[in-house]
Amino acid sequence: MTSNKYLSMGRLLFAAIMISHVMCVGPPWTEGSKLTPSGLVGSDFYGEAVSVYKNVALIGKRTDNSNAGAAFAFKSPDGGTNWNQPVKLVPATALANDAAGTSVCIYEFFAYLGAPSVDNSGDSNVGAVFRFQSSDAGSSWSELSVLVPSTRSAGEKFGSAISANDKLALIRAEYCNSDGVPGVAYIFKSSDGGSTWSQTSKLSTGSSGSNCFGNAVSLYENDAVIGARAETVSWNNAGAAYIFQSPDGGPSWNKTKRLTALKTMNLVSQYPYLATLCSLERPVRMVLTPKLESCTSS
Repeated sequence: MTSNKYLSMGRLLFAAIMISHVMCVGPPWTEGSKLTPSGLVGSDFYGEAVSVYKNVALIGKRTDNSNAGAAFAFKSPDGGTNWNQPVKLVPATALANDAAGTSVCIYEFFAYLGAPSVDNSGDSNVGAVFRFQSSDAGSSWSELSVLVPSTRSAGEKFGSAISANDKLALIRAEYCNSDGVPGVAYIFKSSDGGSTWSQTSKLSTGSSGSNCFGNAVSLYENDAVIGARAETVSWNNAGAAYIFQSPDGGPSWNKTKRLTALKTMNLVSQYPYLATLCSLERPVRMVLTPKLESCTSS
């Protein structure tokens, strides 16, 4: 285990960032383009969810069209200097207050829009994830399918966080009433490069209490990191993150590690909720505190 005041690297595996403090890890950054669609007004909450893959940026707007929700896909023709006018992704079956675009994810040319407030057969806030595909490298998009868990319950808010690649999708259900635990993350697996999916697993901490498990999720190959921002770590709401690994490419998962801040007791009163944001990519795993005073890697 190492501890450094500042860590610089090209590829970040895991960053758990506190509320009210945003930082960058890596080389110096400068402000580039400002991506905004036309027609924005006050309280649109555009930009709450963002995902980028190569030269395409996907940005959610859950308040669009009476809160039915949508997302905007921007494409850059020159590696990020300039961006084309966005394509608006609107789920065909989204209704008012479904909040599609609360979470978004893009991988290759598949886009995912989480809609945690979708109702089902009289049950409210069941949730769903709408999938879109581009056949022209991100210039246009068409709706492909909808992902839902095999068992659906009122108040689950499935789709409140998403991470996906071409083989696996990790999707959070904020409240899992059917299991009596405060949150779970569903694993879906694709054997055809992302065209079709089936549910294979459901991940949880296995403990009771409201730790907000799944508030942030990230997936890389057969590794998953899942935030629990209200986890008690010597202090209420200190926060933690759990790492799961699959030995067989998705059907089964093992909980391998629980990550916490080194200075939880000193920081939690000023910066609560570790693991509000997560990002997973090889080859380094870290937990970062808001003042960059204590970083851990393993």
